[in-house]
Amino acid sequence: MGEQGLEFKLVVSPQGDANYNLAVDDALMNFVRENQRKEIFIRFHRYKSAAIIAAYRQHLSDFNLSTMRNLGISLARRKTTGGAMYCSGRESSELHFSIIGCAVNGILGNSVQVHEYFGNRTVSCLKEKELGIDARLGQMFFVKIGDLPIVGTAQHWTAPGCEFLYQGTIPVQKFDAELLAKVINLRPGEKEIIEKLPHLSAYTKWSSDYLKARFIGAWIDSHKTKIIELGDLDMGDKIAEAKSMYENEDWKFKSSIENDPALASDRGFCFCGPFYQKPKTAPKSATS
Repeated sequence: MGEQGLEFKLVVSPQGDANYNLAVDDALMNFVRENQRKEIFIRFHRYKSAAIIAAYRQHLSDFNLSTMRNLGISLARRKTTGGAMYCSGRESSELHFSIIGCAVNGILGNSVQVHEYFGNRTVSCLKEKELGIDARLGQMFFVKIGDLPIVGTAQHWTAPGCEFLYQGTIPVQKFDAELLAKVINLRPGEKEIIEKLPHLSAYTKWSSDYLKARFIGAWIDSHKTKIIELGDLDMGDKIAEAKSMYENEDWKFKSSIENDPALASDRGFCFCGPFYQKPKTAPKSATS
């Protein structure tokens, strides 16, 4: 199927916690695979409470669980890698989105093509004269302003060349570096990176709903599009099954990672990953 044959469906989903939103993505991927659907599904997450979403291979020692409990911030774990993501539960603070579909040869055939396709359209949206943001496509699935990311994404594929999940976050307001330093054991220098991260409210006063509409317009371009309610897809049982897995403590706390430090390769805050450089240590002085 060529680019002219792409079809999109905008999925309106209800509010839910982090586990629910992760489960909806799983159910949509299964729906695409089991029904051999060719449409690309786009949805913005709606969180009803604050959460830290750990990356797939992230060690529990990265988190201050007691502080999170005291602040009413839950912990979830996703299937994509990178670093921890913070969801405030307020759409006015950040936008979280998922784009799910089946690979399309030559356009959306692998992770690089998926990022280039949607990432370049995100860049074009940010560069439009109403915003005028000098954004550019970055490697490692980021969109950047200067040397720092304004959009962070990650991907999960059921198998190479099959179904994909392109999952991302766009900060509308500035991330709260003080809060993140309390709940995530940030590496030296990460807090300073978070304090410098760009955010959309520095460039525009547009509402989150209007920003979502602008991004959707850029992603779908002129392709055939339909808006549907999540309930129209009749996936309630599949969502419940996936949510049960995400709520399971064996998944959430990943005891296998605790017992195998070699697996714990995801660290810190997700927007800092490729931009984090381990501080250099001073050379040891010579001893007589």
